[in-house]
Amino acid sequence: MPLPLFDAGAKALPDLTPNSAILAPPTPFAPTQTPRTLRESEIHDLIAAFGQATRRAIEAGFDGIELHGARGFLLQNFFSPASNPRSDQWQGSLANRMPFALSVVAEVKRVIAAHAPRLFVLGYRISPEEPGENDYGVTDSLALLDHLITAGIDYIHTSLASVLNDRPMNDPNGETIAARVAACAAGRIPVIAAGGLRTPEQASQALALGLSVAAVGQGLVMNPDWVELAETGPADQIETTLDPQHVTALAIPEKLWAVIDATPGWFALTPQASTKRVANA
Repeated sequence: MPLPLFDAGAKALPDLTPNSAILAPPTPFAPTQTPRTLRESEIHDLIAAFGQATRRAIEAGFDGIELHGARGFLLQNFFSPASNPRSDQWQGSLANRMPFALSVVAEVKRVIAAHAPRLFVLGYRISPEEPGENDYGVTDSLALLDHLITAGIDYIHTSLASVLNDRPMNDPNGETIAARVAACAAGRIPVIAAGGLRTPEQASQALALGLSVAAVGQGLVMNPDWVELAETGPADQIETTLDPQHVTALAIPEKLWAVIDATPGWFALTPQASTKRVANA
């Protein structure tokens, strides 16, 4: 399976970085941190580091890597006009905001060609739009996707809150984002989308949008045997909300639980009520 690779950028934890330095463009995804803007030489060092990480993944026996350009990590920091205030060739117009991602892809492709003894997959994950007025939208992401395909990625992974319902903020009644990404790829590469898929029926509806793969994350957290239940049924045995009483049995790690507990939509109860139930379990 592909190994996700990312630099956390402005979301990095100071305790885990050399000299507690956060090196990235400032970003609204991590407003409490103050990153130091990357020097030109450091940008090239980071591009090379993605290549070195890819070589290690090859040597470790992985089948590929997925560059994580979503969720406010460094690749997205550079692509976002809101979180990239640089005044050089790495910022400004859409054409200037794409080269960091494309340079990383080129370096990873070079390393794969030099070191992979067999087929080694290169995927790229995107957040297709950001919520602010000065952030990027789906049109920019589709332009990036065209360039990524030309650069030689093997698939695109779209990160959404809801695969079935998310639509561009400037076209809330139009076609879903997932369908637009699938149409843009137009059979050139496979398209994966993740977000809010919990039942086999929802996964089938997602595939009907033109996706190659419907990624199920939340459903698997709630039902470790989701695949078996989807294959054999009955479907009503699949849990679609998380019962906090089952957290221990599900072996949900503490950090993942903290994220789940703070995220709407996981519980039949409110997150506050769920936390109380866990404390009293």
